[in-house]
Amino acid sequence: MRFLILLVLLVPCAVLAQVKPGILSKDSIKVITYSDTSKNKQGLYKFYYSNGQLFEEGNYVDNKREGLWQTHWENGNLKEETVYENDKANGYYRVYTDGGKLRGAGYKKYDVLDGIYFVLDTAGNNVCRMVWDLGVLKREDIYDPNVKPEGTEDTINGVRYIWQLGEQVREDALPKSKMPYTGILLK
Repeated sequence: MRFLILLVLLVPCAVLAQVKPGILSKDSIKVITYSDTSKNKQGLYKFYYSNGQLFEEGNYVDNKREGLWQTHWENGNLKEETVYENDKANGYYRVYTDGGKLRGAGYKKYDVLDGIYFVLDTAGNNVCRMVWDLGVLKREDIYDPNVKPEGTEDTINGVRYIWQLGEQVREDALPKSKMPYTGILLK
């Protein structure tokens, strides 16, 4: 009887011990491990695209984002870097192309752009400089005649485009509310 009880207790432990942190099964939707009894998120957090590629990683302290958080393109290249303090973006903010080149750099305060933000082309040339005051665009200096001011809308061949941070983006390519990824919080 003792052997049976011991076997029942140890088999789940052996199965769980084989799962490597950060590796999710294809059937997983979201996996979060809490490290304290209050169910607060603590420690390294990794979120994955449904194809298994890393989407986002960062650190939680008492259920709040802290320090450097990074998001990645589906091809694995870095997409954004944001510094968080007490669950708010407060610090440097960088955006990268899907090819891994720096596209823009500036600062965020209370989750919005604040101060000078630079937009670069794919060759690394400065094409635009924006001055933000807590999320409000105060000034925009455009150095490239092919770049239009923030929020400008164009329609080309019946397709609507909106200029965002120095780049023309198809309206149908703007982020959707449903994201194709899964997540895990690592201790």
